[in-house]
Amino acid sequence: MKRTPIQATVVALIAALSCASARASDPKFVTFPANIAINVALKLLPAAGKVGRVSPIYDNYRPQVQLSGERDRVTCAVRIPQSIEKVEPGQTEEVVLVCGERVRVIEDRRSFTVYEGGRLVGEGQVK
Repeated sequence: MKRTPIQATVVALIAALSCASARASDPKFVTFPANIAINVALKLLPAAGKVGRVSPIYDNYRPQVQLSGERDRVTCAVRIPQSIEKVEPGQTEEVVLVCGERVRVIEDRRSFTVYEGGRLVGEGQVK
């Protein structure tokens, strides 16, 4: 079926508006440079099947972290305040992540997950 010039123009306008709408809803990111302190709330998951840990973590624990704005996991140091000393499975604490490379997180969904040897062991929110 052959389109008239008006029909072709309408189809082109609808396509253009759809693309503009998709761009307008693209997520915004917050970017953190490498080796900067990122304040987070970290929940260490208790062991349950293929998820969680049995033992606590201590200062300078270095898991793989996947932030909501990243496809890949990066190694980050978890810096635990001296007043806390350790984080037990099932516990949520305010700690600091220091990642070895630039990372970003989706601005309105500042979540992340923590992995150890491919096993999900924690989750949290960037402050």
